[in-house]
Amino acid sequence: MPDLNFITRLPIAHRGLHNVEQNIVENSYGSVKAAIEMGYAIEIDIQLTKDGQAIVFHDETLDRMTENSGNVMDYTLSELVSMTQKANGEKLLSFPQLLALVKGQVPLIVEVKCLSNDIKQLVDYVADELKDYLGEICVMSFNPMIIRQFKKIAPKIVRGIVAERNMQPQDWPNTNALMRFIFKNLLHWPLIRPHFISYHLYDLPTFCIKIARFFNIPVITWTVKSPKDAEHTYKYADQITFEQYLPKK
Repeated sequence: MPDLNFITRLPIAHRGLHNVEQNIVENSYGSVKAAIEMGYAIEIDIQLTKDGQAIVFHDETLDRMTENSGNVMDYTLSELVSMTQKANGEKLLSFPQLLALVKGQVPLIVEVKCLSNDIKQLVDYVADELKDYLGEICVMSFNPMIIRQFKKIAPKIVRGIVAERNMQPQDWPNTNALMRFIFKNLLHWPLIRPHFISYHLYDLPTFCIKIARFFNIPVITWTVKSPKDAEHTYKYADQITFEQYLPKK
């Protein structure tokens, strides 16, 4: 079993330490740099590009965050890193640029977002990029098939499953009621064997999380936006993924 203490050692800045008032946007160079300077762990999103690489970006489409439009995966990495954030003109970050920026200064939690037919390509790419990374790092995803693929090809990479109990069908396209029941109750556990869990804050307490903590599986929550939210987390989980305020370390 790998050392998992880094996952819960520090509060985790959600998509980096972004701040609208300071014009620091999510998943950006500025948000990553701000989190490093404040000594927080960092959660960041990545997804596949048209040419089989990875860009640091949350949404499936470019419209909300940039002046461009369309699906992220319809662009190559070189095209994406030439684009700028709508709010402040910063260039988008590639996954290798993210790793070079953090370079082990704080723990890094990478949420991997991918459509099912592209899982192997993205997981292979991420695993290869992490071979020489020396810092504390892990991957996680809502998609259990992504975590299963990491278990298969790179079992030494720390992996986690992201989940929530209140799964509305409109928010989970291409799933049926049985799949959502399995996902929210973590019944895929024997298949994917995650090292930790990231669970929705106000879906706690839940039986599957109680069982996980009984077996000393680290549990973090998302997304904590106030000291009150943090207080709720620490009743049922080990660490917070936060935004919109600065928690104590």
